[in-house]
Amino acid sequence: MEKIKFKIKINNFLSHRFNGIEEEKEIQKKPEKDQAETRIYRCDTGNVGVPSTWVRGAFIQEWIAQAGKGGKGKAERYIPARCAVEPTMMDTGKKDYEIHKATITDPDGRIPPTNCVRPLLQDVTVEGILVVSVDKSTKQVQKMLEDAMANQGVGANRKNGFGRGTVVFP
Repeated sequence: MEKIKFKIKINNFLSHRFNGIEEEKEIQKKPEKDQAETRIYRCDTGNVGVPSTWVRGAFIQEWIAQAGKGGKGKAERYIPARCAVEPTMMDTGKKDYEIHKATITDPDGRIPPTNCVRPLLQDVTVEGILVVSVDKSTKQVQKMLEDAMANQGVGANRKNGFGRGTVVFP
């Protein structure tokens, strides 16, 4: 088992903690600041947090994406059990955020478009530890995490470029 310390600098971090379908309908009736606050993760310090599961998920997605033709199924079975990210909630060091407004559409068209208010943070840095037990070198694992943050990202609306970051290894 290997533990790799990292720092991730995220340029545009858009948080959206999912609260449930029915709950989201009620949240949309609240003032914008209250809507944003219900969609953010907070650390024990009161600062905005980035869930470690989001970084882990990006790492897993990138590992699978790089597996190549014929290797994706094996990668899907292999990597999830062999990686973790600590701590559970990574502290951004920031309490405040901007309000980001957007219209959300369901790609399948089952849910009508809705206006959504979410918290947006600019230029945040989080620190964590990637714990892995894999058949790759430390340099290869580090490169995979770098690629994960560049290609997959964390948070909401990643397909539009939010949540991308750069990784350094102290």
